[in-house]
Amino acid sequence: MVRDDPDYQPRFKEVFGVSGDAITIEHVKQAIAAFERTLISGDSPFDRWYFGRDRKAMSEAAIRGFKVYMEQGRCVSCHTIAEDHALFTDNRFNNLNVGFERIAGRLPKLTAAFEKSKRAGGNVDVAVLSNANLSELGRYAVNDQWRSMGAFKTPTLRNVARTAPYMHDGSLKTLKDVVSFYSKGGRVKDKDPINAYQSSGIRPLGLSDKQQADLVAFLEALTSPAYAKSK
Repeated sequence: MVRDDPDYQPRFKEVFGVSGDAITIEHVKQAIAAFERTLISGDSPFDRWYFGRDRKAMSEAAIRGFKVYMEQGRCVSCHTIAEDHALFTDNRFNNLNVGFERIAGRLPKLTAAFEKSKRAGGNVDVAVLSNANLSELGRYAVNDQWRSMGAFKTPTLRNVARTAPYMHDGSLKTLKDVVSFYSKGGRVKDKDPINAYQSSGIRPLGLSDKQQADLVAFLEALTSPAYAKSK
């Protein structure tokens, strides 16, 4: 923890005017946000190809993958691309059917206990970060709305090839696994069950093996050169 690390104490004292036990989760969130704002990644092969009009910046496979991304794959529905910029996220929350089977059978009991704890003044952050089952409640843990059950925020895809493992629980190890998961409509295996709260936009895509490989090539083209060889 930051409050226990002497290397961070002077920096927090200088920036926030606090140290030790006075450091809160809000201070940590602000520090992380400030760091993330320094991560400029707008010079990927995709950016040079799409916005810079450099027709040689992406491979032929990546260009085919972009077509899949925009059309049959429907990735752009959530991982948005605008005319003059690309955030690759709509900043919304969706239930993708990831990890939810762990709590689906005991949802009423789990949510009742969680709500009771919240009413008694329990810390939501501590609860969901320290309990694997409660973490699967997703956005519901924040807004108490059943439509948000098991929903997690759409992440940006920039530098996604460098951020394995994937999904909120790290359950998918490669981009190939992720693309296959979406092609099967939110399933790892064809006969895996779908939970009742899965977002309506998640449905089978029927992508061929070649389309999936091309889509992975496109996702790899979203890596900034500054991070291409980082570990």
